Amino acid sequence: MILSRNGSAWTRDRVMRRPSRVIRGAVALLAVLAAGAWGAVTTSAATAATGTTVSLNFDNNTTSQYTLGWQQALQPAGVTATFYVSSGSVATTPSTSHLTWSQLSSLAAAGNDIGGKTVDNTSLTSMTAAQQVAEICNDRQSLLSHGLNPDTFAYPGGAYNTTIESEAQGCGYGNARTAGSLSPTGPTYAETLPPKTWLALRAYAPTGQVSLASLEALVTGAAAKGGWVPIVLSKVCSQTADPSNYATCTASSGWIDLGDLNTFLSWVKNAGQAGGAPAGVTFGTMGATAASVDTTAPVTTISCSGSPCQASAYTSTVSVALAATDTGTGVASTHYTTDGSTPTLSSPTYTGPFPAAQTTTVQYASWDNAGNAETAHSQTITLQQAPDTTPPTTTIACNGAPCSSTGYTAPVTVTLSATDNPGGWGVAHTYYTTDGSTPTTSSTVYTGPFTLKKNTTVEFFSTDLAGNAEQVNTQAIAFTVVVTLSFDDSDVNQYTLGFVHALQPHHMLGTFFVISGHVSVDPDAMTWAQVTALSNAGDEIGGHTVDHVNLKGCTNQQTCINEVCQDRQTLISHGLNPVDFAYPFGAYDTNAESIVQGCGYSAARAAGGIDVSGPGAGPVYSESFPPKDKFAVRTNYDAPTGNPPNVPPLQLSNMEAAVNGAAANGGGLIVFGFHQICDQTLDPSNYSSCISDWGPMELSTLNALLDWLQNAGQPGGAPAGTVVKTMAQALNGS
Repeated sequence: MILSRNGSAWTRDRVMRRPSRVIRGAVALLAVLAAGAWGAVTTSAATAATGTTVSLNFDNNTTSQYTLGWQQALQPAGVTATFYVSSGSVATTPSTSHLTWSQLSSLAAAGNDIGGKTVDNTSLTSMTAAQQVAEICNDRQSLLSHGLNPDTFAYPGGAYNTTIESEAQGCGYGNARTAGSLSPTGPTYAETLPPKTWLALRAYAPTGQVSLASLEALVTGAAAKGGWVPIVLSKVCSQTADPSNYATCTASSGWIDLGDLNTFLSWVKNAGQAGGAPAGVTFGTMGATAASVDTTAPVTTISCSGSPCQASAYTSTVSVALAATDTGTGVASTHYTTDGSTPTLSSPTYTGPFPAAQTTTVQYASWDNAGNAETAHSQTITLQQAPDTTPPTTTIACNGAPCSSTGYTAPVTVTLSATDNPGGWGVAHTYYTTDGSTPTTSSTVYTGPFTLKKNTTVEFFSTDLAGNAEQVNTQAIAFTVVVTLSFDDSDVNQYTLGFVHALQPHHMLGTFFVISGHVSVDPDAMTWAQVTALSNAGDEIGGHTVDHVNLKGCTNQQTCINEVCQDRQTLISHGLNPVDFAYPFGAYDTNAESIVQGCGYSAARAAGGIDVSGPGAGPVYSESFPPKDKFAVRTNYDAPTGNPPNVPPLQLSNMEAAVNGAAANGGGLIVFGFHQICDQTLDPSNYSSCISDWGPMELSTLNALLDWLQNAGQPGGAPAGTVVKTMAQALNGS
């Protein structure tokens, strides 16, 4: 942001506001600390500000700060505040405990300040220096990555020391707030303006309720001399607007009643009027208040390959780093030039170390968030290097290992690593494409690992600082979707229609989960001869209990064990080899899993868990390899509800969407669960009852699905890399 003076008023515009640099890790920052690069942390006496500025601080990003504090108090009153955030607790979806990134963005867009409070909101004084730096810097970088601009920091629990002050400043903050020293009963009612110490701002932070009486007493006491009154709040409570959480809310530290907050807002806004606060009292965010009294420019230092730059000539490429600090509003940006010109806000922005491969004069300066500009510095770096005519070499890795030609079944993290020849000038950039085009120096510059979820060819090359470019490298990264066609309940039409008129002509295999007590007994079930014929053809035969008994919540343990174990033994006695089981109705619990495992099965299939948001819509697109729970393998068939169950005929479009969704999100295992196979022409007498049963499928739909799967990788077919396997083949990797 830039401040411009108009008469005696400062206006604050959020433009040209960028992080001064990216903190690359605790080690780098500690090295700068050791070198004594920080500026002074106290401010000299300046002309005291007139009036009293009240800054409402909301700590720990709790939900009530938004739903009650902002929406039902601050926003209607036209008052902005400062919200100190611990990024590790920010919610990604609406939460009853903590603010979401979306809510924080809304607060910032409305003019509120977003400040940092470490990743985990843990006292910094109990940590090592490296841990302290990581907590502060990583929190700030997380906020920046979400489009927020944290310039102010709050110490967790108010605990700090001079080392932690320097660390906060080194991570990019211009001021930092404690949690005490101001009191409604004095002797200190307000922080001075400018503050006594920018990196140890005093505040009012009670451990219990923040009452209206205490707030009015604090501000009234401060108004006698003027100054800055930061008030720390944690939760906003309301018996009327949020009765279910009121008891818990009022048991927390630093809570305020919504009614008291609204009354206090009105009292301050009516300053100087009857029934209002003393004249001259106003609201201001921490950032705006700091900007109104910050007149000190940042300080920037330069280093060459990790050490002070030397006057003598270097014989190899130099890594140039700039480090800027500011007391007050924090560094907005650092700019530099290498062409002899004086840097301005339009010059290249410093974001990280850059190489100097030949004699270069670097000029640099920083700007703070109050608009104060540093006088530009100049550093000449002299180089004498041997000629370099050899290009660099780039290698690719997938999930930290050489990329495999075998299809992956989960998203792949791709890394590119470039090295220059011994004595070379060093790598300049690595470029890559993932859209099939040949990369050039105008293509995407590699800055860190990237993730692929679908069939992709990565093309890449690197250049060095001498201008040499290597030949383009190519790596195909393929993904596999394994489809298992499973059939439940041993219905006879699964054999007479599904096997004879679909699977067998397509030379595809399925997994048939058999209710052994129904085979050759129920006229609608297969015979043992048909079950054996399926097995002889290569299809898998699995268990499904003796009598299709629901195992979830079993009330007779021995009966449940018999249903599973006797079913498996019956299958074995007919020369079959059952290794997989399917829970009747897809229903199971930990006891059911234990029974199935104890009866000798290697895996068990549940019902549902994949594409719960709709076909191909995720959020889970496939079962993993190995499965999340081998005795509760997830499927794309959700068990129906109701009595009797009502599941419409399975649709080809839904099944194709499920496979396409998996193929676009890293591959994996797709298990379809089928029951009745129906056909008006080949089985007309049973068609009406078949098509109205539990999850039926038209024979024509099954054949269309098999055609589509068989043509994987071809026009009109399933995605390349899609294969069909039985459940045993899929889970055993064959």
